[in-house]
Amino acid sequence: MEFRDVEGNRVILKTDKPVHHHVLIIPFIAGQYLLTQHKVRGTEFPGGKREQGETAFEAAARELFEETGATGDLEYVTSYTVMTETPFTKDVFKAEITEISEQSHYHETAGPVIVGELDEVEQSKRSRLLQDDCIRYIVREMIECGSVKHG
Repeated sequence: MEFRDVEGNRVILKTDKPVHHHVLIIPFIAGQYLLTQHKVRGTEFPGGKREQGETAFEAAARELFEETGATGDLEYVTSYTVMTETPFTKDVFKAEITEISEQSHYHETAGPVIVGELDEVEQSKRSRLLQDDCIRYIVREMIECGSVKHG
């Protein structure tokens, strides 16, 4: 399946194994979305890059905690590739949050943001990720197939 991102790049969604360098986490807590307020990009799902020696699952757990203070049950969902000049692939995980704790410092973010619906985030405060058709498709599919408790 293919999409175009907000910058016009081709995005290819595929079922793959979680072995890529970038991770994106779609976390839910009590039926709501757990987002993060990135200091530059705006409100978005947590994510980042694998560090040397980490698995994609370990990177997802670390990024989730560093950016939101949350831990939870992670499950690999899919991968997608953005066809820029230098293409990159992200492994997407869903997370059912089991615990969240306030941190004195959040890595690269201003901490967690909890919303019932993604459209509750002001358009001007949304990162590109929250406007991306591929990511919105993944979220919709997760909800429609019943793999997450939402609402």
